[in-house]
Amino acid sequence: MEKTLAFDPKDLVPDTFRLSFAEGKEGEATFLHAVKEFDKAGKWENVPAEDFRVLATGKLDEGSVHGGPDACNADSYLSAKIGKRGGLPYVLRPWACKSLRNLCQDDPGIFTRILAEDRADIIARRLSEDLQFLPKGKELLVLIRGEKISGLFGEFNSEWTQSEQLTALKQKLMQMFGGHEFLSGELGHIETKVTYKLGPSIMDAKFLKTTHGTAAEAVLTPYIQAWTDAGMDPDVLQDAIPTLDFRTGESGLAQLMLVPRIHYKTGAVMTSCLLGEPMKVKHRGSNVWNTYTEYLTSVAATYQNGIRGIVDLTQREIKHPYSCLTHLLKQLRPSTPAAEFWSTLESFEMLHPQFDEKPCQAFVLYEAINDMNQRAAEKVSVTKQLQNMEFTAKMLSPKFNWKRFDVVAPANFGKGGVMRADDD
Repeated sequence: MEKTLAFDPKDLVPDTFRLSFAEGKEGEATFLHAVKEFDKAGKWENVPAEDFRVLATGKLDEGSVHGGPDACNADSYLSAKIGKRGGLPYVLRPWACKSLRNLCQDDPGIFTRILAEDRADIIARRLSEDLQFLPKGKELLVLIRGEKISGLFGEFNSEWTQSEQLTALKQKLMQMFGGHEFLSGELGHIETKVTYKLGPSIMDAKFLKTTHGTAAEAVLTPYIQAWTDAGMDPDVLQDAIPTLDFRTGESGLAQLMLVPRIHYKTGAVMTSCLLGEPMKVKHRGSNVWNTYTEYLTSVAATYQNGIRGIVDLTQREIKHPYSCLTHLLKQLRPSTPAAEFWSTLESFEMLHPQFDEKPCQAFVLYEAINDMNQRAAEKVSVTKQLQNMEFTAKMLSPKFNWKRFDVVAPANFGKGGVMRADDD
């Protein structure tokens, strides 16, 4: 079916722009077409640093900037004229303002204090002055989308558009997994995200057969047996659906990232668990695409290691479940909304009371933390999502020091240091 979706620059002016696409072939076709049109709506410009003049948006006539009044929201406190050709200034999106500040020498705290006084004109003057002292010949790679500056980079590999990245992903999925299916997609200024189902279930996943030269059942038999021995329902693991998230973006806030997961249902509850640390690489330098394609070829091994790690967690006993969870969650508290954080603790305490604790499997805690991360994902930044995923996935490693967290006394959530997972 031919898609006719196209973006007018005015559609892309809001910083909060985001579209969601439902599962199925039609949803995938619409998503891929939208990404292609989104790519066309952006343009890259190399601008000498000395020709980049920073202005305070609040000091400008709203009708004399690209995008007009709609572009001048409260968060876009800086604008810029680029090049010597003159013309209207472009408003910087909030994250582009931060990128520009990172190129200069002032203490970040100074900007915070100046903004508190509503004096963005001082910041604009300081940044314009600092840019003149960057190395001679220094160029800024500027991304303009929706008549606003969406990205400012000292170095950024824009050789592959987001559409080309997705094409490479699709080709590799077709080669390795055959019957993969589109589950969902999201497109926005900060991040583009897509999730594919890699097979009807782990048992039917093609990659377990092709990677190990044998049937999935033979590969998974020892894991399913260990899962069953731990008192778990064998159908849960056998019916678990393998999925792969791919994330990218051109804002500078999102890295290229592959996230392996399994989804399974226990009763009426659908749970999503990480099967390993996100495989990520920054949009920087010529080796980006080599690394990305290498990651795609290692997905099958990641699943095999992840299933082994999850089964290992069903065999590890936690003596003080509630206390252990508090110490684990303390690592995630800075990057988790308070409502999700306390809700997780309260729900867990109903089954594992603080003062009447019985041992449980480490997998129970892992499951609870994965559920919390999923609920929190829509409420926190891409960076915080990644921080949560990276710490959570470390629990699958045989080297993870559970003894450091499995102690009698619960964590103190007041002021104080945070324990490190790799402390002895």
